[in-house]
Amino acid sequence: MNLEGKIAIITGAGLERGFGRATALELAKMGANVVISDLCQDDEKFPELKIGSWEGLNKLADEIRALGRESLKQLKQM
Repeated sequence: MNLEGKIAIITGAGLERGFGRATALELAKMGANVVISDLCQDDEKFPELKIGSWEGLNKLADEIRALGRESLKQLKQM
């Protein structure tokens, strides 16, 4: 599928080994520019929760850009 010129919006993309991250990368490989977002946390504040991190979103945005696509991050801190 060719998604050249399309924009995808992915929520829950901040986990380094999560479904949102994998989906965002796959859509970028298909040609889409990707908006990524997550509820981010400081590990010390909520260690029991499995939600995204600032670092995870930043790494994902860099990977999307390395594929020649644009990426916009939307961060919401808990």
